[in-house]
Amino acid sequence: MVTREAPIVPLVEIYVSGALDAAGVPRARMLLEDAVELAPTHLVVDLADCPTIDANGIELLVAVHRDVWRNGGRLTLRGMSSRLYRLLALARVDRVLQTASAPAGYRPQHRSPNRAAAAASRPSVTVA
Repeated sequence: MVTREAPIVPLVEIYVSGALDAAGVPRARMLLEDAVELAPTHLVVDLADCPTIDANGIELLVAVHRDVWRNGGRLTLRGMSSRLYRLLALARVDRVLQTASAPAGYRPQHRSPNRAAAAASRPSVTVA
């Protein structure tokens, strides 16, 4: 008996243009689901032409990340603007979703644990 293994797709790149919001997610979902079905070892989503993202878009990216990971692959987001990166950081998914690199000029808005502890240890003053 001869068995055939499914072909290995090493890399799939998807370019997103337009917002990943309630209006744009359905079209992007179809493309990304098709890409996930190929079971690539590496799926790259280029967001250079994506001006903004809302909860619908974030949910889609997290679901795609989960599906790719379950297939033994990885998802990388590439080309994000500082604004997009900041929105993902605010949703705290920047800790889960892999990015090619942080955009130039991006500075995290959250405090480091040491700075937060120092701020908490300062005496508070109440003005009546």
